[in-house]
Amino acid sequence: MSLRDELSTFESGRLVLSVVGMPHVCPAVPIEFTTMTDARFRELDNGEDVEIIYTYPIPQLHSVDAVDEWIGPWFADRNITTHIDFNFASVNADAKVIHTEDGKRLSYDLLVGVPEFKPSPLIAESGLGETWMEVDKHTFESDHADDVFGAGDVTNIPTSKAGSVAHYTAGTIVDRVAALARANTPQTIFNGDSICFIQAGTDTGSHMSFQYDAEPVIRDETEFVHWAKLT
Repeated sequence: MSLRDELSTFESGRLVLSVVGMPHVCPAVPIEFTTMTDARFRELDNGEDVEIIYTYPIPQLHSVDAVDEWIGPWFADRNITTHIDFNFASVNADAKVIHTEDGKRLSYDLLVGVPEFKPSPLIAESGLGETWMEVDKHTFESDHADDVFGAGDVTNIPTSKAGSVAHYTAGTIVDRVAALARANTPQTIFNGDSICFIQAGTDTGSHMSFQYDAEPVIRDETEFVHWAKLT
């Protein structure tokens, strides 16, 4: 609500969207915010008055190579400035300046940060993992406790922190628990299935899908995908 209110009155100046740390929840979030904000300001006829800057903490614009390759030209076409390998050290809120670990400074009028996602200390305290809940990436069975399964963003499975992963995870766990309850050997396994919709502005969208053994592929932007995401 606060961000909505800030954006509704922001008519000129420098808006910085910065991914503060990795991993972040939902791989599409920083891309979608940037593309939708740019489109909205253009619709309001003050796109020329707002400078949008996008920063990411690794040496490319996104952790997924396919997204990095797709979004680079998109940003360039719309004069969105980008900074990679941009790692926060501190923020001076009074002066409105970001300081990076390598000594750079970036001023802003409005800063929107995407925080690093960290699991609850409960995971380590309960012995289920050092930081993340450690599970088998195909069955979600705990590496440290019998009859315990892990689902969602707190696990250490090697894929994105996306809602679709939790969705597919749930089906795998339900099937396996149901089999165990019937004294059967569980057969269902998870192969890293994930799908991620990516809004590209306010009226078109793209999406990507991937598995453990299949690299992500970005689909063409269409209005149909935009409406599919909304439904």
